[in-house]
Amino acid sequence: MRLLSKENVQDVLIYSYTKCINGFAAYLDEAQVTSLKGNPGVISVFENQERILHTTHSWEFIGFEANGAPTLSSLQKKANFGEGVIIANLDTGVWPESKSFNDEGMGPVPSRWKGTCQAGGGFKCNKKLIGARYFNKGFASASPTPIPAEWNTARDTEGHGSHTLSTAGGSFGSSVASKSLPAGKFYPLINAAEARLPAAQPADAQLCQNGTLDARKVAGKIIVCLRGINSRVGKGHEAELAGAVGMILANDEESGSELLSDPHVLPAAHLTYTDGQAVMNYIKSTRNPTASISPVHTDLGVVPNPVMAAFSSRGPSLIEPAILKPDVTAPGVDVIAAYTEAVGPSELPFDKRRTPYITMSGTSMSCPHVSGIVGLLRAIHPDWSPAAIKSAIMTTAKTKSNSKKRILDADGQLATPFAYGAGHVNPNLAADPGLVYDTNVIDYLNFLCAHGYNSTFILEFSGVPYKCPEKASLAEFNYPSIAVPDLNGPVTVTRRVKNVGALGTYTVKVKAPPKVSVVVEPSSLEFKKAGEEKKFMVTFKPVMDGMPKDYTFGHLTWSDSNGHHVKSPLVVKHA
Repeated sequence: MRLLSKENVQDVLIYSYTKCINGFAAYLDEAQVTSLKGNPGVISVFENQERILHTTHSWEFIGFEANGAPTLSSLQKKANFGEGVIIANLDTGVWPESKSFNDEGMGPVPSRWKGTCQAGGGFKCNKKLIGARYFNKGFASASPTPIPAEWNTARDTEGHGSHTLSTAGGSFGSSVASKSLPAGKFYPLINAAEARLPAAQPADAQLCQNGTLDARKVAGKIIVCLRGINSRVGKGHEAELAGAVGMILANDEESGSELLSDPHVLPAAHLTYTDGQAVMNYIKSTRNPTASISPVHTDLGVVPNPVMAAFSSRGPSLIEPAILKPDVTAPGVDVIAAYTEAVGPSELPFDKRRTPYITMSGTSMSCPHVSGIVGLLRAIHPDWSPAAIKSAIMTTAKTKSNSKKRILDADGQLATPFAYGAGHVNPNLAADPGLVYDTNVIDYLNFLCAHGYNSTFILEFSGVPYKCPEKASLAEFNYPSIAVPDLNGPVTVTRRVKNVGALGTYTVKVKAPPKVSVVVEPSSLEFKKAGEEKKFMVTFKPVMDGMPKDYTFGHLTWSDSNGHHVKSPLVVKHA
C-alpha cells in the first residue's frame, strides 16, 4: 500500500490475503479509496458491508445409508468414513461441546495440520474438532463502540455454523427429542378466530397475534392458527400463554403447500392451505370438534422425492449465463444437525429452551452435504483436482425422483436445470464416474480473456505471461455442463474428458433441446490408458424459424460397457 508509510499501514491494515486471492482489508478514507481505484494494478475496491446470514435421514436419502447404517457399497465405506481428511467451515463459529464433535475413537490429529485452536470463550479443540479461529477485526473496526470481550471467540452464538459443520462432518448417533401429546387422545378443537378477546379483531385472533386470545376459551384445547404476519413459533407461544395444549398451523393461500419444521413451544402440526381449510370447515360442521396430534414419526420412501424447495437458488447466472448455475442440488429442507446452546432454538426473546440439535432449511443446509461428499471423494481419490471432483458429482447426479419421473419443482411443475443444475447428488456413483471434465490453468486464463482482460492484466493477476487467443470464447471452457445463451446460428462447443475408470470405449447419446440440432463429433471415444484425455466438439444449430426465445433444455451422455453414464445438461436460449 504505497499511499501510506510502512508505519501508518500497520495502523489501518485489518487483514492481508495471500492464499486464495491477493488483497487486503483496511480502514481508509475517501481520498485513499479514490486513489486505489485509479491504480491499474488494483482489480476492485469495495466497502465492507454487514451481511445477514443466509433431515434426520438426509444421508440415507442420498444413498449413504440403509436402515441407519452405511451400505457396503457406499462412498462412506470406500473412503473409510473420510479418515485423515480435513474439512473447513467459514461460518458463525461452532459449539465445541456438541456430541457431533465428540472425538471418541478418533485417531491422532494429522501431522500435516498446521492450524491453531484460538483461545477465547472457553473454547477447546480435540481430535475431531482440530482447530478454530475467529475473524472479527473488520466488524470491530466499523463498530462505533468497542465490541464486548466475550465476542472474541470461535464459539457459535447463532447456531448456523454448528449446524452446517456437523452436517458436513459430524459424528454418528445423535438423536433429537420433541414435544408431543399422548397418542390417540383427542382434545377439543377451536378456531382461533372464535377464541378472541372482546377487544381483539377476528382477523388478528385468527393469526394468533399477541394479546388476542381469550384463555377462558382456549385452555385445554388444540387451537387452529392461520399462518402469516407474526412468526410461526410466536403463534404457538401465544397459544401456550392462553392455555392451549396444542396448535394446528394452517397455511394461508399464499403459502399454499409449503410445509416447514419449526421448534414449536407446544405440540403442533403444520398443514397445507387445502388441508387447513378442510379443518376449519370441519370445525364449522359440528358442535363439538375434536382433534389429536400424533407423536412425531419419520416417513421414509415418500413419493415423489426429491422435490425442489421454493426457496432454492435459481439460474440462469446473472454474472455469466454461459456457465450453468446451479451446479447440483442436495438435501436442504428440515435438516437436523447440531445447534448452539447460547440461544433458544427459535431465537425469540421468550424462548429459554436450549437444545443441542435443531432442524433448519436453506441452501446453507445443502452446501455442507456436498462439502461432506467432496471430503470423502478426496479421501479415495487424493490425486483428483477440485474440478475433477466437481465433475464427478455433477455428471453422476440424478434428474429423476423415486417416482421414476423428472424431479418436480415446488409448484408441482417439472423442474429444469435452472432449479437442479446437473441433478440431485448421487455420492456413491460419484466415487466411480468413469470420465471427468478436468480444468487447467489455460482454461481459467482463457476465461479471463473471454471477459475482456488483456495480457497485461493477466500478468498482474497470475504472475504468468500469457497471450490471449484472438477470439477467446467460453465455448472452450471445460465445464461439465454446456450452456449457450445466445444461439442465432451454428455454435460449436469444445470439451475434454479424462479417463479415471476402466479402459474402454464410450459412445454418446444426445437428447437435444427442442428445435435445436445437436451434433457431437466424434460420437465415440476410445481410452487405452488411465488418465488419458480426449476432446470432442458439440455443434448446436437452430433448426427452424419461430423458435421460442426462452431457454430450452436437453442433455448428452457418454456411456461405456462397464455401467458408466457421464451425463451433462444442455441449456440453450435462442437469440
